[in-house]
Amino acid sequence: MKIIYGPLLLLMSLALCLFAAEAGFRFASGMGLLGSAAIELESLAHQYAADPELIYELKPLVHVQTKNMTVQTNSWGMRDEEVSLVKPPGVFRIAVLGDSVSFGFELPSHEATFAEILESRLNIQGKQKYEVLNFSVVGYNSEQEKIVLQKKVAAFAPDVVVAGVCLNDDSAADGLGELTSQSAPWALGSRINSRLLSYLLNRLERVFFGARKDLKRIESFLRALSNDAKAGKYKAVVLLFPYYFDDLNSYRRQAKHEAIHSLADRYGLPLIDYRDLWRDMLPAERRSLYSPADTVHFSALGMQRIAQSLEEYFADRRG
Repeated sequence: MKIIYGPLLLLMSLALCLFAAEAGFRFASGMGLLGSAAIELESLAHQYAADPELIYELKPLVHVQTKNMTVQTNSWGMRDEEVSLVKPPGVFRIAVLGDSVSFGFELPSHEATFAEILESRLNIQGKQKYEVLNFSVVGYNSEQEKIVLQKKVAAFAPDVVVAGVCLNDDSAADGLGELTSQSAPWALGSRINSRLLSYLLNRLERVFFGARKDLKRIESFLRALSNDAKAGKYKAVVLLFPYYFDDLNSYRRQAKHEAIHSLADRYGLPLIDYRDLWRDMLPAERRSLYSPADTVHFSALGMQRIAQSLEEYFADRRG
């Protein structure tokens, strides 16, 4: 009997421990102790995409309230106001494409993103009606952004495409939880409805695949953007977003910036590098442009500065 009950008790104890761990993880994430904003966004605002290469996308017509932000999407799955697929007569359309930075992660609403601020500033002039459509999705890399450019953005007939490039867009393992299974498609966590296992598997994926960076991902995206621009489909401009830096001497991402500059030059794409625009600021002023939670995403003030620079860019081109 000891031979029978021993393994049985062991299995029951293991099952109880796993149940307790899962319950504890869900409680901790629900209390905001494990980055609940990202977890809630993943589970409530995203869905697997029909295109397997895109992996995931924003759900249409959702309203998600996390601790720090509200995410509301339109019928096309954009964090934006409702828009028609067909461009209205007399409207000048600008499409914004990017990841969590352009999306406005941790900002309270879409109204604080540079896309929405830019639209408001341009329409104040009253000479022409502008629409700025934000196709950005948290966690996308350049491969996914290229797919969105070709299969979603083009259908809206934009006059200009603004491509927000971040320094981790060459990564193979980016995004939100198990929805990022681009390099190692692990779905065990979701199949057994375990948020803990999904979380742990994603951490492990990032350890093994996070170092798999390839600048060709960004190059392929910029090449597609350039080809469309040369074909007269729209005009394009690339925004290069730096991580926060105290001063350029201590900034370790200089080589990546220069590499992306070279790619933009090779494909004839105008590029605005905010490292260069903000290089002469005092550290405290520059820090105010970034989210208090990290050194990657921008604050509402940072978004305002980006919108202002784009408004000036378009004004110079009109002049």
